[in-house]
Amino acid sequence: MPIVEINGVAYTQSNVMHRYFGKLAGLYQYDPCQVFLYDKVLGIMENAVYALSRTLSLLGTDQVADTLMSHFNQGRSSAVR
Repeated sequence: MPIVEINGVAYTQSNVMHRYFGKLAGLYQYDPCQVFLYDKVLGIMENAVYALSRTLSLLGTDQVADTLMSHFNQGRSSAVR
């Protein structure tokens, strides 16, 4: 878990750290539409890491293939509709 200490206070939320350091570096946008897109990307990354970490815990089991095939088949059937 990433931790940053600022003025003696420890912070642990990585998305909050991205925003904080982005603002300090002048990289974080203040245009609401740009902020929305940036936050959307952070959310997508967070969801992907969560899904990947759950899949990695299944490594070495038949559940990995079953889970991947299930997701593939669900995506394929919804595309056909």
